[in-house]
This record gives sequence, structure tokens and C-alpha cells, in this order.
Amino acid sequence: MTLQPRNDSAQFIATSRDILWENDIDVTIGTNFDEYQEILDRDQPAQAMGAPFNPELQNLNPGNAFWLTGRDIDGRLMHTQAARLIDLRQETLADYMQHKFREFPPAIPDLDLDRSAVSGQPRRKAHHGSRDLSW
Repeated sequence: MTLQPRNDSAQFIATSRDILWENDIDVTIGTNFDEYQEILDRDQPAQAMGAPFNPELQNLNPGNAFWLTGRDIDGRLMHTQAARLIDLRQETLADYMQHKFREFPPAIPDLDLDRSAVSGQPRRKAHHGSRDLSW
């Protein structure tokens, strides 16, 4: 792992680009989530679009979200990733996720949140080292 100073982003991008080119990996970055949905439907149909990135449910634009795909030398999709900014409105991420958890369901086909027993409130907690687990 390499740590890059904040003011060194151009070198980081150039180095990353060189590594990808040396390994015949083509990366595409975009902000049109309808296009991202088409890529998933065509090249990875078993991977559903997650609700946080569904353009029909979210206000996604070039200022708050992007997606990235990687393809091998034969053009096969080998990596997908999406990211977005969330306005936490002065809350901690933990508090935000606690009461907005239903906006981030797993991308499972036919998931019925109305019948889900998940309430967002953990019933049990465990602490292990630096990790807290709740279920």
C-alpha cells in the first residue's frame, strides 16, 4: 500500500494509469447511471443495481456520484464500482445509517422490505478487538 499526499494527486493518477496499462486493463469512469445500469444488465446480469445508485430513486449527478468499470484485454468486465456523496446533515455516519438503513438494502432480487424483521435497531452486540458487530 502506498500513501499519497493530498497535493500529489496528479502523480497518483499517472502511476495508477501506468499500472493499469501495463496489465492491459481498460478503466472507464462515468457519471451517467443509466449507462452504468446498461453495462450491468448486459455484462453482469446477476448483479442488480443497488438502490443507492438507482437513478430512478436517487438524485445522482456529476457533482455527487460516479461509477467505474474495468475490462480485461478481451473486453470482459472484471470490475465494477460506484461511489456517491451523502449529505449527513450534521449527523455521524452511524446515526445516519441507523435511521436510513432501508435506503441502503442489499441488491437482492425480490427483497421484500415490508416483510423484513430488520428494524435498524440491533438486538445483539459483540465487540471483538477494534470491531463492533450488531445483529
